[in-house]
Amino acid sequence: MLRAATPCSKLFALLASSALAAIAQAGTPPSEAPRPDVSLQVVVLSATGRADKPQFDPRTPSDLRKQIEGQNLAYGKYEVLGIQRKDAGFGADVAFDLPEKHTLVIKPSLDESRPNRLRLGCRLLDGQNKPVLVNTMRVSYDRTFIIQRSKGPGSSVLMGISACKPSDAPRK
Repeated sequence: MLRAATPCSKLFALLASSALAAIAQAGTPPSEAPRPDVSLQVVVLSATGRADKPQFDPRTPSDLRKQIEGQNLAYGKYEVLGIQRKDAGFGADVAFDLPEKHTLVIKPSLDESRPNRLRLGCRLLDGQNKPVLVNTMRVSYDRTFIIQRSKGPGSSVLMGISACKPSDAPRK
């Protein structure tokens, strides 16, 4: 004689199938995090004093140093305060901490008119998150541009900003 399925046997079958599904899923590797669209780098420099021939911190990237020298800024000493690298997706805000509780927020996006160029929306925020500077730059990959924030006579903070494709990103 055949027996009708009891509620206990139905529950046991449901638990057994759930356990088998969990075991099967545990054997699959976790899905990878989405690949970033761009790697951003911000080099923060303190520029002080006056001199004809500036002295650069040896940690200053050579491309940034050449660009500063080409602008003939009159500062005498450039000291690296920090180098920050962060990966980002297009359209996402990325925040970089700066001295004096300031923040630099960068929002990268593709430049629709030219495939090898980016638009970097930059907002410099003060300690109360109020905008001090809002700017959008169109740049090529691996090209640095500078934002200068004066701190008074003979003193500034320089931010060298660049973006590269994630596969081209320098090692941290």
